[in-house]
Amino acid sequence: EGATHVLVFSKNEYGEYSIPGHTSITDAVLPKSKPDNIVFEDEDGELGEVSGTVTIGKAKDETRVNDYALHWGRSATRKLHSASFIRDVPKQTDGNPTHYIARSTKIPDGATHLLAYTKNEHGEHNSAVSLRIVDNTKPCRDEGAGDCPMGIRIEAGASSANNKATIRVEAAAEEDDVSHYALYWGRSNCGQGGQAGAKNGHIVDMEKGKPLDWEVPKDASFPQDSTHVLVFAKNKYGESEFCRSVELGDSVKSEL
Repeated sequence: EGATHVLVFSKNEYGEYSIPGHTSITDAVLPKSKPDNIVFEDEDGELGEVSGTVTIGKAKDETRVNDYALHWGRSATRKLHSASFIRDVPKQTDGNPTHYIARSTKIPDGATHLLAYTKNEHGEHNSAVSLRIVDNTKPCRDEGAGDCPMGIRIEAGASSANNKATIRVEAAAEEDDVSHYALYWGRSNCGQGGQAGAKNGHIVDMEKGKPLDWEVPKDASFPQDSTHVLVFAKNKYGESEFCRSVELGDSVKSEL
């Protein structure tokens, strides 16, 4: 008790040297507590990619905690075998530590969870908090999938004194992952997928579950070079890659 240093004396058969080499004793102790929780929602709509803010609930006892280590996990308790480390997130004096995962970050092969550990200069706490990764995606990732719009048509001619035509959208057969349908003027049809330069100006977002009709106002005009009207399915994670389109024929253009 009371020891603060380790001393080393050189020695031979005639005795010890009077001045020792020495080093101070550092008692290596890991953090006492693991993080409280971990919160993350994927904001990237692409399959196999994630982005968004990771919030780590600070440990109930932050004694001897310097940082919070964030890792990819292959389970709720085990890191990936290699390249698991994401980054060390500094402890905060006020509030919970956070880290933003950049857009288009690929989920590593085998990763199913995010893991967070308390950490100091001697290492990480032996237990982590974990969160299963939910890879949120935008709708209609594949041509003709059930969450793609079924169709779109234009009914030329006024249905009231205030409009000159009506654009009608046929909803997707499966709408669980759809929140809205986005209408655009288009330079071409959806043959190239719709997101590859076909758009020529946003018209309106139409909410799922409500009438999917847009009455074209009498004073509306369409952008130059528009040849079609396009409709995309969308949700909070993004718009579909694929769309449905209807051509603006000469007779329709004359109405518009």
